[in-house]
Amino acid sequence: MIVPGFPASDDDWFTPAVTDTIMAMKLLHEVTVITLSYPGLSAEYTVNGTTVLSLGRLRPVSLVRLLKRIYRLHRSKPLDLIHAFWATRPGVAGTLLSRIFRIP
Repeated sequence: MIVPGFPASDDDWFTPAVTDTIMAMKLLHEVTVITLSYPGLSAEYTVNGTTVLSLGRLRPVSLVRLLKRIYRLHRSKPLDLIHAFWATRPGVAGTLLSRIFRIP
């Protein structure tokens, strides 16, 4: 799931539409969250049992960085579906990644 942001910790608040959707998906699927902006750190961490790959404050010119990180993630743990939440940068990133990796 590619999103613009996700909580930085179990106590952090973020847009319920994002967090509630991901928590519901986790009931039936294994979900890895890739966040493009919030929080502004570049790290991998866990929130409520969900693996989060935070790319920091990703700028449009950092698309190469995004592709490299997702490629490493995909090699270590193959992805079977890419879902993007929002039609802005997450939607563009999801569309590109889906086409590059030939994943629905």
